Amino acid sequence: MLRYQVFGISSDKPKSQMTFKTKQNLPYSLLADPTMSALKALGVAKMPKSAIRSHFIVGKGGVIEDIKIQISPGDSVAEATAFVTEKK
Repeated sequence: MLRYQVFGISSDKPKSQMTFKTKQNLPYSLLADPTMSALKALGVAKMPKSAIRSHFIVGKGGVIEDIKIQISPGDSVAEATAFVTEKK
């Protein structure tokens, strides 16, 4: 069993995220950050109202184990999957 959960985060409002999640049939939860406070804290806010596509892998105890900033969606999925699979 993997010890990670997957979440997406964006500056979109929850209603927009739910529409996107349903349309894309995403198997993970999306976090809404319309004030961009979390995106800014993570260093991935792209002004005025967007984010740099990135992924953060957070392990037990909230320890950030891997960070990829400005990564393509395909590379992000492949690299994150490889990372968590190796950590099993």
